[in-house]
Amino acid sequence: GTQLDNMRDRNRKGRANIAKGMEHGMVKLTDEQVLSIRNAIGVQREIALTHGCSQPLVSMIRNRRIWRHL
Repeated sequence: GTQLDNMRDRNRKGRANIAKGMEHGMVKLTDEQVLSIRNAIGVQREIALTHGCSQPLVSMIRNRRIWRHL
């Protein structure tokens, strides 16, 4: 079949669900930590140190490149 056929079949079989946030097996932060990062005021490097993660991760969270569902 075509790609469209395959996508429809995937959706019909319920295989389109992508793990988000804490459902993902490789998650390192909790929902609460992500919300805290978004609300934090200050330098991203310091926020990262406070939450035990990297500055680029803080940037991606704040710019909603990741954890968009919150």
